[in-house]
Amino acid sequence: MIKTLLFNLFSSFKKSFSFNVKLMCLGMFFVVASANAQATFTAKATANWNSSSTWMLTSGIDADGVPDGNDIVIIPTAFNVSTAGNQDCAGITITGTLTMAANNLLTVNGNVNGAGNWNVTGANSRTISLTGDWSFTGTTPAAGTGAKVIFRGTANQTLTGNITSIDGGTLEVNKTSGSVTLGNSITIANFNNIAGIFDAGAFVLTSGASTLTAGTLRVGGTTWGTNYSFSTTPIPLTGFTIEYYNTNPVIFASIAYQNLTFSGSGTTANPSGDLTIAGNLNNSGGGTIDFNARNVTLNGGAVQNIVGFTTTGIVAINKSGNNVTFLGNVNGGTLNISNRSLNLGSSLTHNFTSVNLGGTLNGGSSSLALSGATPFSGTATNFTPSTGTVSLNASVNQSIVVRTFYNLTLSGTGTKTFPTSAVAISNNLTINSGVVADLSTATHTAGRLTLGSVIVPSGFWGSSSSTATNKNDEYFAAVTGRVNVTGCTSSSVFNVTGLGGSFCSSSSGSAINLSGSQTGVSYQLVKGVTPVGAPRAGTGNAINFGNFNNTGTYTVIATNTTTSCSTFMSGSVNIYRYSSPPIPTAAFTNASCPGTATGSITVNNVVAPSSLSFVSASSQYVDLRTTLLSGRSAFTVEGWIKFDATKVLPRMSIFGQNDVIEVAFEDGGVKCYTPVGSVIIPLSEITGGYVWHHIAATGDATSLKIYLDGGTPKTLNISTSNFGSSTDSTKMGYGVMDSGGTGLTGEVFKLGFWNKALTAAEITTLSSGFVEYDASLSGLLAGYSFNESSGNTVTGVGSVAPTGTLVNGPVWTDPYTYSWTSNPAGFTSSSKNITGLTDRTYILKTSL
Repeated sequence: MIKTLLFNLFSSFKKSFSFNVKLMCLGMFFVVASANAQATFTAKATANWNSSSTWMLTSGIDADGVPDGNDIVIIPTAFNVSTAGNQDCAGITITGTLTMAANNLLTVNGNVNGAGNWNVTGANSRTISLTGDWSFTGTTPAAGTGAKVIFRGTANQTLTGNITSIDGGTLEVNKTSGSVTLGNSITIANFNNIAGIFDAGAFVLTSGASTLTAGTLRVGGTTWGTNYSFSTTPIPLTGFTIEYYNTNPVIFASIAYQNLTFSGSGTTANPSGDLTIAGNLNNSGGGTIDFNARNVTLNGGAVQNIVGFTTTGIVAINKSGNNVTFLGNVNGGTLNISNRSLNLGSSLTHNFTSVNLGGTLNGGSSSLALSGATPFSGTATNFTPSTGTVSLNASVNQSIVVRTFYNLTLSGTGTKTFPTSAVAISNNLTINSGVVADLSTATHTAGRLTLGSVIVPSGFWGSSSSTATNKNDEYFAAVTGRVNVTGCTSSSVFNVTGLGGSFCSSSSGSAINLSGSQTGVSYQLVKGVTPVGAPRAGTGNAINFGNFNNTGTYTVIATNTTTSCSTFMSGSVNIYRYSSPPIPTAAFTNASCPGTATGSITVNNVVAPSSLSFVSASSQYVDLRTTLLSGRSAFTVEGWIKFDATKVLPRMSIFGQNDVIEVAFEDGGVKCYTPVGSVIIPLSEITGGYVWHHIAATGDATSLKIYLDGGTPKTLNISTSNFGSSTDSTKMGYGVMDSGGTGLTGEVFKLGFWNKALTAAEITTLSSGFVEYDASLSGLLAGYSFNESSGNTVTGVGSVAPTGTLVNGPVWTDPYTYSWTSNPAGFTSSSKNITGLTDRTYILKTSL
């Protein structure tokens, strides 16, 4: 290089000057590069780190003969290297001794390992800061407590071995990214998580004091104690995260969490106690967070984002600043918002028993379902509905306190009572089937009203007791309150027509028609609220839906295909179908020889439906196990009874409820007793022996009536608003006239309990034959068709329809009549099974 440089210098001054500069710069570059290349230094003497005589260069080159930030250091067994200031290296192996002066820092840009001696004398800090892995397994003097190891940098690091041999010193995590993972259990005096991630893995970190400033502490075991043992419970600072990543971890409840993360794939187990979270709750593993019955308190002054979780305990919002937002579905007991604000988030579904509005609740665009009898308490105006939905879904009565909603859904069962001040529902009020809305005395408003599954047209809606234009006693209680529906344009109303009536199963039934239709409107025939067949598109002409013979109340719902607003058409058609005898099957024995009477036929199919026979007047009954008839302002109780009027006993119960509505044989007739009066059919008017009779009793505000076989009723004029209540359950048979008393001897078949007084025409239809009940029949509380034919229960249909329990052995009985003839003629019999038969064909006709 020098020869070339001199040669070019004498050739041309200008050119060589430029060339010389380049070569000199290049030469300087190589010198610098050589001076900073990584070298490996091995101690060859016991001396100071900064002395070149301490070291032997075992690989690479170095300018000053002393290790620096990019050099590897090895301290062999025979030597002790001491520091008198801060030092740097790219990695260190200690098999001899490293003695550090007080407050010295050794910065290691790589790994620390070895089994030698880290000589830390006294309590002053001696710190090793590293970017690589720690696997030092050596010893430290018993008198030294100031050892400190800092994990830093961006790479993932592993901690194995020990920091000191006396279970002391300080472990500090201060990383900009990456993690530190424990490779074996370790005991230290202090643990500091300043920044970055520490993961105990499958091991235990035991420490005295702890400082959790920032970053993440990971828990991989099933419990906190599987990974961490601190002499005092850690107190994470704002923003610090504790992450549980076991499949089914137990959340440690003694920590007041800042951020709490579950990253497992299973379900969290029952926490060790109630939980407090001052930061975010995260779920990054796709698992399920279930806090069982633990209370969960969200507190502190930070903004909090909370993913979905479940508990049956209290969820409390008790913050010193900022607000909480739900990011997932949350299910809990009481939601107690003491202060600040909770936002229910976007398109979520939350379930609680009740909400205490001490602070503000924002509905977001989510659904909030409340199952408590008092779903809201606190300051009603603290609820901001936004575009969310509140659903009151209890199977008990519920009261409404909040007066502003976007969507309000009333579901479950029971009565949902509005306040006496107006409630404003800006979008949709939905009242599901089986629910009654008590509108109190106020006029409420709603953009739309959905009854069952039908969006009804605009106008005032309420019960028959109100001044509403549109009256509906199925969905509204008998009060004067109304709801003004403003946002649903109705379709034109046409008439539903059809003869209706009662039919055998083999009959085609009655046609159902609509007198007209509109284009752009869909017409759905419904039985109650259940669609029957496919909807028909309006054409501007009348619509024929066909013929039907299934029991039910049929009407038509018209739905505007653009706005989805629906309108009930005018009128309905009532159709009743008689129970039909089953097609008989039989086993037979042929006559042994022509002319001998040795043949037999045994009918062997299951008889369904069947009647129930009460053979013991002292104890047999069917218990509906509910006070079905209590508190009724109107009623009908009716059914088929088989008895002999000449053989009844005094005070023989038939059906009803003690001290409320009782139908029984008393005072020489069939009597309906109520607390406001009684009506009776004399036994002298009942003839025919042991035969079936239809008995019906009705009551309303002005009259009490009793019918026999659909004839002219016996009537008593009364004035009442309620027929009373009792704690006795509704029964069939024994226990109606009194809690004990005399029970029926006879049979019962097709019994119905109604919340209205049926008309004489409706009674006539029910008495025309053994009709089947259907839940769509208007006003039917419970109808029992006795289709079971076996077992210890009877199932009903209707708006309440409790299951009846057979007590003390009522007997399922064949109610059909059998008529045998033969071909050639000459044989007749009314027995079910016949014997002594000769060689001919036998024909059976069954009837009911």
